[in-house]
Amino acid sequence: MKKSQEKTSRSLPAMFRLAGSLLVCLCFFSCSKVTLEVEHLPENTPAGSPLFVSGNFNLWDPGDGNFLFRKADNGKYYLEFPTGWGEINYKFTRGDWTTVEGDGCGHSIGDRRATVGRNWFDFFKDDTIRHRIFSWEDQGPTDCDKVTFRIKRLPKETPSKDVVYMVGSFNDWLAGDRKYGFVRAQESGFYYLDLPKSDHEIEFKLNRGTWEKEEADINGDRIPNRKFSYGTEDTVDLDVGGWIDLNPGIEARQVTMYVSTPVGTPPGDPLYIVGNFNHWVPGDPKFALRKVAPNLFTITLRKPEGEMEYKFTRGQWGMEEVDVFGNHISNRKLRTSADTVRISIPEWLDIPVDQTFSLSRDEINYIMHNPEVIAFPVNKGKGEKLVKFTIIPDMKQPTYIYVRIGLPSSPNNRNYGFVELAKPGQKFKIACPDGAIFYACNGPYWNDNSPKEVKIFTVSADMEGAEFHTDLTYSSTQKSADKKP
Repeated sequence: MKKSQEKTSRSLPAMFRLAGSLLVCLCFFSCSKVTLEVEHLPENTPAGSPLFVSGNFNLWDPGDGNFLFRKADNGKYYLEFPTGWGEINYKFTRGDWTTVEGDGCGHSIGDRRATVGRNWFDFFKDDTIRHRIFSWEDQGPTDCDKVTFRIKRLPKETPSKDVVYMVGSFNDWLAGDRKYGFVRAQESGFYYLDLPKSDHEIEFKLNRGTWEKEEADINGDRIPNRKFSYGTEDTVDLDVGGWIDLNPGIEARQVTMYVSTPVGTPPGDPLYIVGNFNHWVPGDPKFALRKVAPNLFTITLRKPEGEMEYKFTRGQWGMEEVDVFGNHISNRKLRTSADTVRISIPEWLDIPVDQTFSLSRDEINYIMHNPEVIAFPVNKGKGEKLVKFTIIPDMKQPTYIYVRIGLPSSPNNRNYGFVELAKPGQKFKIACPDGAIFYACNGPYWNDNSPKEVKIFTVSADMEGAEFHTDLTYSSTQKSADKKP
């Protein structure tokens, strides 16, 4: 006890010195102030409404009494803001987020930004930051002035029936949004679109309804996003140099991907490609694939000059593709001279493995028209072990082979398997559930065809990782020793 008292008594002078320093600092900083001034409120502001500022300095509390403005005799509103915050992000409200400020048309606006005390010498001077509030979101527009965007020149190859759209940050980059379609004036031949004025910058591009028909430069190359900051301009002139899909010779610099998604993919979910070409942003609207059929998407990209690494997601990390076992996969890589690439996504990280094994019509057509396909991954059914093994056909010359796979969870399924132009000594890596039965067919087994077939083997767990030699050829004169399941 005595030691504690002695320690306390010895520390008192230091405490006094610290307190004195703090008082000096407070006095120093109180010598200057930053004032937020609101010099104009919308005409439809309810009488007697309080005015607050909310931002990163108060956890975005819209009705924080510490940040309540006072009204001066001149009709303006003032708030002395604490110095030393650096950059602040903020908005004005009347006490809650339903009464937040908007643009002249009552639409949402971005955060305001200001710097309060960026440098040490800022603390020696007073400063006033002046504002105008154009509207309240709950009260509707007050001054809905518009800016007219005018297209003066389109490429001569532009189809006359196509509609040109503006797409950008103001509509979440939705291509083909009818609210943002240009209208052609007969007298001038120019195309016009009116947008409400705002107090923040927008980014945008032009297209003809889809991202495959996006604007390009005169060489057919993609251009950066256009940018526009609302100011005194009421008319903005635009020229379109070319279109990605129409410029001569651009096809040679493009690659088109067709991507099939696994059974069980939510039908309304989008599909994105993400990679080293867009800083691995998983839901980049500029790289959204277009749905052409159930479980089938496409996108056309410029061929990479170097190696392109990529993956597919449904809009965010945690919803990316995985292998048939649900494990993370390495980045896909593309360095090709091919014009078309076909890809099958095995499974999704966030979706349990589907218990059905039937292929969609698109996948069946995909197998029919793409004999280079080795095999589709197989979904693992409940209580089944997925067996991974290699088949080495015994044959003397290249020939097409047709393999139908009877799956234990779907004994009547006739639409799973693969067709391949096989070569002598060629290996096929296969993953199937334990108990699956392989049949060699003398022709296509899809679309309700009934080819002759013969049982080759039954998949068993002891085959996992093994190489399995078999004759996958089948003569049309050979009689099947097994009944079709």
